[in-house]
Amino acid sequence: MKLVCPSCGYYGPPDAYMADVAASRALLLALSAPAPLAQQVQQYLRLFRPAQRALSSSRAAAILEDLLPMILEAKITWRGVIYPAPAEYWREAMDEMIIGRDRLTLPLKSHGYLLTIIAGYARKADAASEAKAHQTRAGNTPVGTSAAHQAFPPEPAAKPAPRSSRSATAAGLQSLRAVLDGAPIPTPAGGDAGATGEVK
Repeated sequence: MKLVCPSCGYYGPPDAYMADVAASRALLLALSAPAPLAQQVQQYLRLFRPAQRALSSSRAAAILEDLLPMILEAKITWRGVIYPAPAEYWREAMDEMIIGRDRLTLPLKSHGYLLTIIAGYARKADAASEAKAHQTRAGNTPVGTSAAHQAFPPEPAAKPAPRSSRSATAAGLQSLRAVLDGAPIPTPAGGDAGATGEVK
């Protein structure tokens, strides 16, 4: 059985790696990476390799010692804020860096750019979740339904109540008596005095 070093490309038996303390530590750390991310972690390590020489075992071990606990805990702390960091965030962020390595300043000095990408993923997911929750609240509560905001038609104006006072009743009886007797209909108070209203 032989192994390939992900940082320098050395191909040799496991004993050759275990003979060096730093190399053995880096190897054990690399083997502890989650299986779905093993390939991405190896390629990510190469972004730290100097252009003219191999990445040292001690440097590879230090990088993995910083990286793997965050991957296993599925969270990061970036600029004083804790963000969720599930495995898919790590995979997508590493792939983004590996594919766009020509735009990076290599070799990398820290995990800062990787953590910036992951924090961006987390903020975007949180904003989408908040927007969805807001829409749910707006659509499912009485306050937020469209019917609750519809304008109701104005109530019809009240019709004037019929005159039922004694004076109106007396005037009506007097007019009716005048019609039956053939007498002129008395003019209402405030009416035109010249209009007699005789019945022929």
